[in-house]
Amino acid sequence: SNEIDTVQRQYQLDMERAVRDDAGYKAGYVLRERNAKNRWYVIQIYSDQEALTKHLNSPGYRFMMSQIQGSLQGVITKVLDGDILV
Repeated sequence: SNEIDTVQRQYQLDMERAVRDDAGYKAGYVLRERNAKNRWYVIQIYSDQEALTKHLNSPGYRFMMSQIQGSLQGVITKVLDGDILV
């Protein structure tokens, strides 16, 4: 649907911008379940907590969220502190 395409495109644009512009933003991935097209998993990797905070406060992230906020329901955020092994 158009709404799903908008969410996917906005995440893609923000992640491309963040890798380029936001110090400490290492990578971002958006996954979606095949049988539940409205269920998304967004994985973002930062060098540290400061990089996460800067990204969440960046104009690009705030713009992206303003474009998709109405499409989001039941959002659960988990911040994991770990090492990238592979």
